[in-house]
Amino acid sequence: MIGCQASDHSAGAKFAQATSCPADEVVVTEEKGAPPPPGKPPADVAADPGRLAVWRQDDEERREKAAATVYVAKGCGQEKRYDCDRDPHHAAQTICTEIDTNALATAPTTAPSDADLHKCAAAPSRPHDPAEERAKGAKHCDLGSEGACTSACKDHDAESCAILGKMYGEGISVELSYDKSTDYLTLACGAGSARGCHGLGVVHDFGHGIAPDAPGAIPFYDQACSWGYGESCANLAAHYMSGSGVAKDPKKAVAFARKGCAWGSAAGCKRLGALYLGGIGVEKDATCASITFRKACADGDAAACDLAKSVAQ
Repeated sequence: MIGCQASDHSAGAKFAQATSCPADEVVVTEEKGAPPPPGKPPADVAADPGRLAVWRQDDEERREKAAATVYVAKGCGQEKRYDCDRDPHHAAQTICTEIDTNALATAPTTAPSDADLHKCAAAPSRPHDPAEERAKGAKHCDLGSEGACTSACKDHDAESCAILGKMYGEGISVELSYDKSTDYLTLACGAGSARGCHGLGVVHDFGHGIAPDAPGAIPFYDQACSWGYGESCANLAAHYMSGSGVAKDPKKAVAFARKGCAWGSAAGCKRLGALYLGGIGVEKDATCASITFRKACADGDAAACDLAKSVAQ
């Protein structure tokens, strides 16, 4: 089987089992979906140029993450598509679900009303990180602008340091360097940037330039989530679902998934839907599962569209 990543392997193994195709003839590739349309900032954010600049960067990252990675397995003249996520029952493992491409065409992609979403994903008002509070009225650099970001970071703009960390961590307009990425993310996190702390969580969680260290990721996700960064809350939900890096705690998984969903994370909504659907850490509720899957679907998560359709049937 071609593909060394855990998700590649899980998708390939499921495909081989479903099709009886020999594993060594299965090829798994990754395919990134189209991002959802830009979001609409809250009125108080739109009125503040500094907070609006931060919000737009966060929205861009949300849209990028919402363009979910789909694993395409091919072999023996057949093809299937899979969505892969952490296995909620086994730490450090992934579980892949086949995407019904026919169902996607008729999936209920309309986003739920704010009132319906609030019933299922109620969370405290999103807090602001210290860097965001200090940045009121300031303009941050744009992703990909190395010179502007470097200059702004030197002038102690924490968000620009975090953006530089993302650029070096993903090789965006600069040469890929995990060391430089970690350095800039550390500066950003230390200066109060939730984005910077989240980035350090990802570095430890997935082993970007270091050995994967799930326990080491948790404090960074915790800090970023406490500052209102929805993706960190969603990642904490996944860890508490699986017991990876922390003691398994379904109730904490629900609490973090709710925050992630309410604070703009499609992954948080999808994980909350899975918890509602399975009655894990919360009373089983197909209606709330449908609502949160639909929200994740509307935010661009293709696998959540399939899940929303299955719940509606």
